[in-house]
Amino acid sequence: MTAFVAPGDPSSPPHRLEDPRFHRHLGDVARHGGAFPAVGALQRAAGERVLITGPTGHGVAPAAELEAAQRTWPSGRTLEQPLSVRPVFPVPPADGALFLVETESGPGTTASTASACDAPSFAVALLRLRLGLSLRLYDACFGYLGGRTVAGEPLLRRQLVKGALADAVADQVAVETLLAPGGRPDAATHGDLHRQLTDTDRGLLRLLGASGFLADGPGATAHVSELLADVYALAPLPPTDARTAS
Repeated sequence: MTAFVAPGDPSSPPHRLEDPRFHRHLGDVARHGGAFPAVGALQRAAGERVLITGPTGHGVAPAAELEAAQRTWPSGRTLEQPLSVRPVFPVPPADGALFLVETESGPGTTASTASACDAPSFAVALLRLRLGLSLRLYDACFGYLGGRTVAGEPLLRRQLVKGALADAVADQVAVETLLAPGGRPDAATHGDLHRQLTDTDRGLLRLLGASGFLADGPGATAHVSELLADVYALAPLPPTDARTAS
């Protein structure tokens, strides 16, 4: 396998992450395969034995990538195995288990200021992955509502439901448009897009009722998506609707 990290500069973005075709592929994997294969593909894009980490030294990855990792990107920190990890979910989702790892903890260590999202190519790849997961959540929501009725009327025909789904599609299309080749949103816009996707996903979960908040249900997709944003992209913030309400 080819390592995509630029020779001699561990902080340079891996070459594959700069390819718009990979960004689209990542979104497709997330939508049709789920978080586990998509996060694995994102981690492997950094090259062999490399773990992508955020500004606080945390990372999210499948077990195979964590066990093989010898250094981090972009900070270039050498890792000592075995790493201290904890599962994202107590019960692994059907599509596979992901783990959260902290690579910069313990006596004498400080949080890194290097973040993968400092590289615009990674920032776009991460947003593409989250958009794919949001579309996966929409697909699950549409399928669930299509099979349920109230007073003999399909839920999909209810005006409030149709409006909520239309809002979700509009938000997803807006994100897609800004991520199109040549769009080049700046760092501030990246943060806005992450919050927009979080708001969209939470709105879709409300349409699923209690089933949307089960650990082995569609809620797992939204949880992983938000976790990826918190780890790699931005400090944890309430979604837009929560900030507006306050």
